[in-house]
Amino acid sequence: MRMDPERLIGNYTRKVLTTLKSYDIPETEAALYGLYFLSVQQSDQYRWMDLRRAEDARDPAVWKLHEAIEGLALPGECVVQNELPDEAVWKLTALFDEISLKGDDILMGVSDRLAEAAHRGYSTPLSVADLIVELADPPAGTTVYDPACRTGSLLVRCARHVARNAKGPDIGLYGAAPEGEEYCITRLNLKANNLENDGISKGLEPVYPGRDLRVAGGRRPDLVLLDLVESPGNVRSGDRGFLRGELMEYLPPGGFLALLLPGKVLAGERYMRFRERLVEQDALEAIVRLPNGLFPMVRVDVDLLLVRREKPAETKGRVLFADASALPVDRGRRALAGGLAGKIVGLYSAFRREGEVAGPDAPGLHHRIVLTPEIERVKAGSRDGGYDLDVSRYVVPEPEPVDLEAEFARLAEYERWREALEWAMEGQMRGVLERMRRG
Repeated sequence: MRMDPERLIGNYTRKVLTTLKSYDIPETEAALYGLYFLSVQQSDQYRWMDLRRAEDARDPAVWKLHEAIEGLALPGECVVQNELPDEAVWKLTALFDEISLKGDDILMGVSDRLAEAAHRGYSTPLSVADLIVELADPPAGTTVYDPACRTGSLLVRCARHVARNAKGPDIGLYGAAPEGEEYCITRLNLKANNLENDGISKGLEPVYPGRDLRVAGGRRPDLVLLDLVESPGNVRSGDRGFLRGELMEYLPPGGFLALLLPGKVLAGERYMRFRERLVEQDALEAIVRLPNGLFPMVRVDVDLLLVRREKPAETKGRVLFADASALPVDRGRRALAGGLAGKIVGLYSAFRREGEVAGPDAPGLHHRIVLTPEIERVKAGSRDGGYDLDVSRYVVPEPEPVDLEAEFARLAEYERWREALEWAMEGQMRGVLERMRRG
């Protein structure tokens, strides 16, 4: 019986980590080494052949093995305290050769999981990264910029999406990652996916470099992907631009911005100017409130904003508010259960095409299309404040429809059960009283 790909990816990832943890190498370091082995396998065939020849020898005294190990120095940004034992090297080489036989999707899935395991803090959940990319739907030739890379998963998924739909990796990938392990993980993850990663700058400067953001020889990116769920203020130098609401200015005409934010940003006073610019420039196309189960370490609502520099005629003057917070979550995989992510993508796609959404929502997914003049302002004292974009203000879930015939049948069955139980209890009581009289 063929194993589910997600389970296969999980099993192989655990094998990689436990192989190295058995040599007292901590999990984050084990994940870094695993990611590095995969990047060598995918992008440096000469070194990989050296490792395979060393693995065939399986003799610590053989010079070829030691030469291969000496070539396994991780990039300087990856801080590790433990050297790999000889035996661990050939075990890991054999394991990745086995994984490669399962196909590119399995191999790249393991890369995703290792990047997550190597990262010590918050990173965009993989299922959310997939959802963002499906909603953005980047075409071939897109230039993508992620100004706050942690594992590079958003960039990797954009490249896979384009390759899947355009039959080739015609995409420009750019980003910025903090100095240290996040920079290392991003570079290794891109390399493990055979993607050019010279466009990743070290350090978060400049995340918001004013109105002069340029990539790819001086052009503005077509698609900006930004996850600020931890806190918008965590992005150095970005708070000023974010508070002024200038995000849209970094996009070319027709450019697209997908922005993950804690829900408090959409109703609090601190980011009034940001919300005003979104509404008054008619740049906001949709807001999706996601289930908390996708973000197990985050204790606030998380919203996904979809922003366009120039909206098409079908969505001008309209904003799609979607509340997906009640959709069931597979907590083990940190993903929406049963392919429900496709319901969100379908809802947004229909809105993009028609400016309307026909048909009922999926259970647990509710929406409302709001005309821009209807968006309410938050009152701040006696003055009007910024616009309130809190999804719960605009989307009030309708009660789920009730099948009255089925409910009456269920109640009738309960009544029959109650009568039978009452009759049985009366019979038992009569028997008890009869025995008491005889006694």
